[in-house]
Parts: sequence; structure tokens; C-alpha cells
Amino acid sequence: MKTMTLKSMILSDDDSPAVRDVKTAIRNDLEQRYVNPGLQDYRQKSAALDPRFKSLLHLDAWRVYDTLTTEIVSIEQQEPGTKSVAKIAEEEVISFRAVDSIPSDADPLEWWKTHGHIYPHISERGGVFHRR
Repeated sequence: MKTMTLKSMILSDDDSPAVRDVKTAIRNDLEQRYVNPGLQDYRQKSAALDPRFKSLLHLDAWRVYDTLTTEIVSIEQQEPGTKSVAKIAEEEVISFRAVDSIPSDADPLEWWKTHGHIYPHISERGGVFHRR
């Protein structure tokens, strides 16, 4: 979102002096925000695990979901004679990504209450971001 906003604030020859001043002020202010890489990762992960926003174009979805899969594998224990944790995590993430996003005015907490059992590993990770 920040990148999209910054791109829209690029000065144009058609801009009036007042518009140029406003665009410059917005760019200068916005460029200083959200520069901490940890905060960027947190925001990306939060959006990716929110069923309203998981398909936003600005998400670095592959990186976020790869990291999520790695986190699940590192935490979960392999039970003898079962499918590998890596395979389970990968299938769960693929399934979650394939589900349509919910409307932006819908309650993501309600969605997770209803669907958390389908995505138990993601739900555990998402609980950090989506609990009241």
C-alpha cells in the first residue's frame, strides 16, 4: 500500500503548484513511515493471515507463506507413520490461499472461529494477530 501511494504521488508536468506541494508533503511524510523491516514483516504476515486481505496485490505472498510453512514445520513434531509435517503445512497453506477472501466488512475473528479447525496450524500462527 505504501509503495502504491508513493507511486501515485510522483510529480507530473500537469500538476498545479498546490498539487505538487501536497504530493511532495505526502511523499516526504510517508517515506519515513514503516521502514523497520520487523514491522514490515509483521504487517505482511498480518494481512496474509487475515481472510479479508490475504489476496491484496501488495503482499509478498510467496515469501510470507513460505515463512509461515517454515514456522509450522519448525514448531510441529512429526509423529511416526504419518504424513510429514512439511507436507501437511504446505497443503494447509495452499488450501488457505485458494479460499476466496471474505468481504472487507466481515469479521475475521468469526471467520477463524468457523474455519480454524480446517487450518489448525495456520490458525495457531494467526492467533497471534487475530485474537481479541
